[in-house]
Amino acid sequence: MLPHPVSSLYSIDRMQNIRAADRVHLLRNVRCVLMLLALCLTSQTRADPAAPVHAPMRTQQASLAASLWLQRSPAGGDIVDVAYSPIDRGLMLAAHIDTTSGTSGTLYRSTDEGASWSVVPAMASHPAHDIEFAADGRAFVATGDGVRTSAAIDSSAAGARWTRLELGIGLNDAVLDVALDPSQRSVVWVGVADAQGTQPVNVMRSGDGGQTWINRTPPLSRPMSCREIAIDPLDSQRIVAVFGGDFGGGQVWTSENSGNSWTQRSSGLPNRPMRSVAFGGRRLYVGGGIRLGQQDFGVYASDDFGRSWMALHQANWPLLAVESIAISPTDSNLVLVATDGSGLHRSNDGGRSWQLTVPGTESMAVRSVRFRPGSADRIAIGSIGQAVKLSRNAGLHFDVATQGIHALNVRALAIDPFDDRHLAIAVASLNSGAVYSSTDAGLSWIMERLPATRFNSVRFANDGTLYAVSGGPSSVAPEGLYVRRVDGRWSALGPDQGALYETDIKAFRFSAMDPDLIMLAGSDRGAAVGNEGTLWRSQDRGLHWTKVHESVGAGVIGDVELLERDGAVRMLASFDDAASARNGRVLRSEDGGASWRDSSTGLPAVLSDLRLCFSEVNPDVVYLGAALGNWKSRLFRSDNAGASWRAVGAEGSLIADLACDPRDAQTLYVSRRGEVGAGTRVERSLDGGASFADYSSGVTALRQPGELAINLAADSGVAVFLGTTRGSFLARVDDLPGGM
Repeated sequence: MLPHPVSSLYSIDRMQNIRAADRVHLLRNVRCVLMLLALCLTSQTRADPAAPVHAPMRTQQASLAASLWLQRSPAGGDIVDVAYSPIDRGLMLAAHIDTTSGTSGTLYRSTDEGASWSVVPAMASHPAHDIEFAADGRAFVATGDGVRTSAAIDSSAAGARWTRLELGIGLNDAVLDVALDPSQRSVVWVGVADAQGTQPVNVMRSGDGGQTWINRTPPLSRPMSCREIAIDPLDSQRIVAVFGGDFGGGQVWTSENSGNSWTQRSSGLPNRPMRSVAFGGRRLYVGGGIRLGQQDFGVYASDDFGRSWMALHQANWPLLAVESIAISPTDSNLVLVATDGSGLHRSNDGGRSWQLTVPGTESMAVRSVRFRPGSADRIAIGSIGQAVKLSRNAGLHFDVATQGIHALNVRALAIDPFDDRHLAIAVASLNSGAVYSSTDAGLSWIMERLPATRFNSVRFANDGTLYAVSGGPSSVAPEGLYVRRVDGRWSALGPDQGALYETDIKAFRFSAMDPDLIMLAGSDRGAAVGNEGTLWRSQDRGLHWTKVHESVGAGVIGDVELLERDGAVRMLASFDDAASARNGRVLRSEDGGASWRDSSTGLPAVLSDLRLCFSEVNPDVVYLGAALGNWKSRLFRSDNAGASWRAVGAEGSLIADLACDPRDAQTLYVSRRGEVGAGTRVERSLDGGASFADYSSGVTALRQPGELAINLAADSGVAVFLGTTRGSFLARVDDLPGGM
């Protein structure tokens, strides 16, 4: 849970001469006065016999949630493919997949050539890998469970019907690529994922539009995911398929008889995962590589159908991880190469020379590049995080085209303690991410000037300074804590345990009483430092760090809270056991985080996914949400600052996070991971967790909730901020706990 920021009643410039701890206490006193006035008015109204009788509390909660949550996040997401319709100039489809899990995603649709986007309702819960349009406007989409197709669609067919094409190869039928024969409309090829070696059918062909399929997998020595298939536009009997493992190894195979027999053409190429293949006239291009683990590949070309290869990449390329290759439909010398982290490269002489990192694609992880059919000028790219960008000048420059795409995986979020309109979110994809901030309550956003790494958390300190935690990859930038300086630049603070990804920070907190004190919670990683849950402490605002706790056994400390009262800084932290026993527990410190001991009295032995929040008005009251051994969650409460615990309420679906209302110790919010197909659920309790009412309107269609943040607004209402795999959402709650 995020810490409970204080009201934004005073601007920072009015309080700049007040030290941070006094500032916090002053704001809390002002808040208490406002609350007492509001409560008095409420009491007077209730004492009036002419006042209307209020409805029962649960009914009021239900009506309050009728239009509760509003999308308040930047546009963007992990778009892995974008395709133009060949029959409607305005129609485009974009494939989204949550790259951190690979199990969720959706399909987006534009009818104005990328100016705006909306979710395709029938494909709202299907992770999409690849899109292909047939010449007559039919669409084929590769998904995590096979192929889905529609009848011919144009910009007017908003509710086009989608049909799943059964491959007949069992449950492991994730399709990574679809290829359509340009000369035979009924011939469809698919590349299938190897499901970690359990799926040996990796290439299939259909001669009847996908109604029936036959196995056309080359004689691989072991199952390997088919990443892309190319059909020679001059001879549809000539097929090329490229393969790549997730962690190494790759091959290219060619066929000259429509897959009846194959020849391996990997000689002369690095044994690295191959990701893309394309024909440019008679020339064959292949690209590949993985950004991590020194799996470099680059781009190669062959003028003899793979019998020999020549490297087209050059020594000055910043990365040799190529995701997609596109050749202009009107000029085979115009070649575009999408890289996983250095943007798009462009050649207008068949790869002899290159314009590196085309403007508008700087540092982008580009997953796909496509020309509009018949056009050399209109080009679309799909990228990780920044979604869709378009070029209208043959790829010389790309502009953002993300309006309506809200698919960012928001790991964490924060509200400025002095300005509830100042928000920040941390975004993580598979190997990249970003931090965004807003100064108008989420109506508009800017991307912070940080390395494009995964970000696990983001938080405002008690003086309003913004911090963020990078979760690697360390090949891009050091992991650990970063701070935003007054001039907007960011500095890395560590802790640094080596050149590899060895410090995984999940949560961090600041002290209001001691502004120099910072606590970090997470785990060590790797052979050099171990895999224990760790707590780090700095007493000089991050200049130096001390590891104050390491767990016995592997695991992660996923949450930490500071309980400050009567001049003392007490802390709680939650440990998740990595062993199958799932013996999670709570840790407690009474000396400002210098030493820690177990504080799990009253908790069951089997616990995992522990999340903490404490009451700001009564720091002795602490809540803990945790998963039990039956994969249900239970709420626990402590009335003595975490010294002992008792269960409250009933078991329910898994708790992702919880947030305590800053005005009342009995009021709290939880976000839950719904049952399969049930979606996200947010609930509110007014009785200390004994019972909950639904609070989900506006977010129920989402699949994975994340962190909750809560802040007392300037008008004494509260703002609740929710992160999900489909962006962030904000809700205003203006009623006072205990009555409306």
